[in-house]
Amino acid sequence: MTYEKQQILQGNLRRLEETQNALLEKQLAHIGELAALLCDEAGEEEIFFRDDNFAARYRAMTAGSEENVAPGSRDRVTGEKKWLSTAFRALLLRRLCEKLGIVGLQGAGTFFDEPDGGGDDTVSYLHSALTDEAFRAFAVAMNDPKVLYGDTFAEVCEHVYYGRASCCILPVENSTEGRLAGFRNLMMKYGLKTVSICSVHDAGQERTTAFALLRRNLSLPDAAPCFFECRVEAGASFPELLCAADTCGMRLLRVVSVPEREGTYDVVFRIGEDGFCGFLSFLYLEYPSFTPIGLFGAIETSLGEPS
Repeated sequence: MTYEKQQILQGNLRRLEETQNALLEKQLAHIGELAALLCDEAGEEEIFFRDDNFAARYRAMTAGSEENVAPGSRDRVTGEKKWLSTAFRALLLRRLCEKLGIVGLQGAGTFFDEPDGGGDDTVSYLHSALTDEAFRAFAVAMNDPKVLYGDTFAEVCEHVYYGRASCCILPVENSTEGRLAGFRNLMMKYGLKTVSICSVHDAGQERTTAFALLRRNLSLPDAAPCFFECRVEAGASFPELLCAADTCGMRLLRVVSVPEREGTYDVVFRIGEDGFCGFLSFLYLEYPSFTPIGLFGAIETSLGEPS
């Protein structure tokens, strides 16, 4: 009798799984059709995620207002009620970017300001043996780099902010103290973006320090693997953000809560190149106050990438 019951239960579960798979296939097909409809709203003149008309159309497709809810249910609705799940909203935008040909790291350039112009690289930093070593590592990819020393870390940032230098170097983490919050605050104050990371090991102190090369604008890394860091005010909806990231092939590396701003997080992802642009469009539409603070190449294990 027990064996027969087991067979019945297993058969029921198998049939339910087959039904779920069939429904999922239909849902994915409908998501593709919605993405095709959104293409008509994307336009050619405006970048779609910054266009108010497109944003309104997107919200009409993904959220129902109180007016569309049955009267008996309105007392349970506050603001907009999402009827399309986070995963499907992220997938919708991923499919949209694919249909528009906005894919990969090159496509991601659409979402950010133009990179700093060419010419000679002038790098500002506070002189020390470790920072000299970091400069030599960064200089390999630069065009005739020159050095402009600063007397304080704030002055180093000001050199970039006021255009006296094209980039600067700051320590952002070390193996004994972890994340160096004061330097992160300087980055945010002057609006500087991480474009490269290198780690320098100090054998004398048995400590490794991670240095960031910072510019006013993001630039696209030359090769994978690549990493993206942003600050986002997510609050209770933070799990939705992580769900969208996973749907778009992004791999979470680090989450740090910003102490002075409740519900705000600095998040680092390893980029899933095929879905990166979809994830960026999700951020712009669902978390419009987010701030991109880094787009950079391979990082050392001290910053969270497993060995």
